[in-house]
Amino acid sequence: MGRKEKNILILCTLAIIIGIVVVNKNSSDVVKKNSNIEICNEDKPKIILKLNEKQLVFKSDFFYDLENGFKIIFNNIKENIN
Repeated sequence: MGRKEKNILILCTLAIIIGIVVVNKNSSDVVKKNSNIEICNEDKPKIILKLNEKQLVFKSDFFYDLENGFKIIFNNIKENIN
């Protein structure tokens, strides 16, 4: 698999993950109370993914860094195509 195909695959996967997070964030009232995903709107919003006895916490800084990374990747792809 070439470099371009890998980049496209990574972008698509991350777009799906971000889409799921955005839908869950915007419809937090609809999400069941016993869901494995919890969204906390404190000083800095965070997403808590409950995995049996463990919890995986994504703070908002992670998503801002991820967004900036997407912009850099997109710009690099755009420059390589042109």
